[in-house]
Amino acid sequence: MKAIEAVRRMFYMIPSTPNYVQFEITNECNLSCKMCPREVLGVKFINMDFEMFKRLVDKLEGVSMVSLTGWGEPLVHPNLIDMIKYCKSKGLITKFTTNGVLFTPALLQGIFDAELDEITFSIDSITIDAKDIKNELGHLNKVALRYIQQILDKRKEHNGFPKVTLQVMLQKGRAKDIFDVIEWGAQKGADRINIGRLNLNFDPNLERPSQEEEQSILDTAEKLGKKHKIQIDCIQGGISTGITRSVYKAAKKYLHKNGKYCLKIYDYCYVNVHGKITPCCLLPNYAIGDFNTMRLKEIWNSEKFNQFRKNEAKICGKCDVMRVKMLVQDRNNNF
Repeated sequence: MKAIEAVRRMFYMIPSTPNYVQFEITNECNLSCKMCPREVLGVKFINMDFEMFKRLVDKLEGVSMVSLTGWGEPLVHPNLIDMIKYCKSKGLITKFTTNGVLFTPALLQGIFDAELDEITFSIDSITIDAKDIKNELGHLNKVALRYIQQILDKRKEHNGFPKVTLQVMLQKGRAKDIFDVIEWGAQKGADRINIGRLNLNFDPNLERPSQEEEQSILDTAEKLGKKHKIQIDCIQGGISTGITRSVYKAAKKYLHKNGKYCLKIYDYCYVNVHGKITPCCLLPNYAIGDFNTMRLKEIWNSEKFNQFRKNEAKICGKCDVMRVKMLVQDRNNNF
């Protein structure tokens, strides 16, 4: 984080256009994970039309980075590789997040041919208990780990790309799994570990660690990162490396008017499968404008988007997934 950006973020001085746009190219998924609210979003599961996708990408004025991930598994989309290639042809840093299970040799080669910049694997454990070996969970975990290893090995022939991130969620009673993922990722040559929070807005019965437990986990994760020389990112702790990380850790509590605003929505927006722009992936149905008929800058600077920013706390409820400060917890750890 550059000093100028840090100052702008402190005073929440919104840029004229977003820098990062997330495309929900599909909301179909091959899995039904307990922590994922996609099945209670009240949306029709479809793939984004490829021709529409290209038209929208052509309108990304001022944007430097895109993610091809929404409430679904990108590997489900039959045009994923073509989408990556199209974004790259426009000079966009391109990435996506996957559970890794649907990879095939052809898709594996495809992401290298398309020159994907970054891939994130959602993985909550690298340990497969004996009781899981025979069931579907154990099998899927083995498949994902195998493809992660293959990508890490094969990228040596492609100048170290794509960068590989392992994403793990803070879940109550699962601290050891986080530490195991860090050590495994470092051993295998991953670039980064991202530690995220569970979103409880859609399912308040999910259990997150207490504030004290969360801080303890993050402190240990930070130590493991230093020990194994791997980047550990988490909104509540630190992001990036070197001077950027030091600036973030020193300034984080002052960002976005002392934590008044979510860190995510500063220079980011979400495009759902229908081409509607929303402020966040966690608000997939809160349409600000139709990207099919409007310019990105027009939507980004619209009165409706500005009203959202003014009323973010009310609209987003008790969501604190991307806030530095956790909201007050009740005795049951629910928000």
